[in-house]
Amino acid sequence: MTIAQTFSRQAVLAIDIQKGFAEPFWGKRNNPEFESNITWLFTQVRALGLPLLHVKHASSNPHSPLHAEKQGHDFANFARPLASELSFNKSVHSAFGGTPLLGELIRQRISHLCIVGLCTDHCVSTSVREASDWGFHVTVLEDATATFDRNCSLSKRKITAEEVHHVHLASLSDEFACVSDTKDWVQLAQRQMAQSAEGASGA
Repeated sequence: MTIAQTFSRQAVLAIDIQKGFAEPFWGKRNNPEFESNITWLFTQVRALGLPLLHVKHASSNPHSPLHAEKQGHDFANFARPLASELSFNKSVHSAFGGTPLLGELIRQRISHLCIVGLCTDHCVSTSVREASDWGFHVTVLEDATATFDRNCSLSKRKITAEEVHHVHLASLSDEFACVSDTKDWVQLAQRQMAQSAEGASGA
């Protein structure tokens, strides 16, 4: 049996929403509503009482804004974990790599994982794929993830952040995850919580 067949709870995993990603170092980013969507999503998730877990990246590159000794390593102000919420530090692309995340999700009996954060094509995509391989039902929220322009060394052209974002979401869709948006996902979670409460009261 897979994790999704064994357990029945859902959680939100926020990946690398750190101050360093606001620096010009990365270039142009897509999804200008990212900050407001994350803020609204976190408010709704906390109101529903769902687990909200946070991961941040410690880069081994001393020039990276995400290096552990730089202020950019800190969580962005709009996405700071509450004292009651768990956070994990990683140094690789997957949120599961070198962290106790998997054990914590199993301990909390999580089966459905909603993943948001930065960057769509790097740590988000890698974490989604590994979560799927572990047997979780995974949802990615397209308006609560974002990425940056990329330079293609083969074609010698710049690929826009919007192109990168949509291509990687298309690659994840159906095979590794369901791709949704914040409002649709929250509405579904609210309905599911209400149905669960009704079922419990009628038992």
